[in-house]
Amino acid sequence: MLEKNGYLEPALTGTTHHRERLTPTVMDAYHAPFPTPHSRRALLCWSRDIPVSEADASYPEMKRIEEHLSLFANTPILLVWGMQDPVLPPPVLRWWEKRYPQAATREIEDAGHFLQEDAPEQIVGRIEQFLASRLSRDPERAG
Repeated sequence: MLEKNGYLEPALTGTTHHRERLTPTVMDAYHAPFPTPHSRRALLCWSRDIPVSEADASYPEMKRIEEHLSLFANTPILLVWGMQDPVLPPPVLRWWEKRYPQAATREIEDAGHFLQEDAPEQIVGRIEQFLASRLSRDPERAG
């Protein structure tokens, strides 16, 4: 993984719904921060630190964060979700919607995990709509 940069490309191509958008220029941009085996250590450490069971080192911290999600109960939230995401499938979106019933949800049917590659225009449009609706409700924030 470190010597041959074996993480980044499989992760991108395996979870992007529109792989044709991963042009050589786009892939070069993703590779740019990780030119050496040493610089790729962050990718390795990050992927190993994703808690999937109680035995994982970061699990207690993730539980602590989960226990405090209610602090955002009155915060405007926008959930933009790629419905073809193999990493965070629709049941994960439903989990977030239960935690934040006030959230505005925008599902993108033909997008996967890397929404910025699959549907950049749709994401920007949905964020702009969400912000515009928030500003129209609270004009004080606009200025």
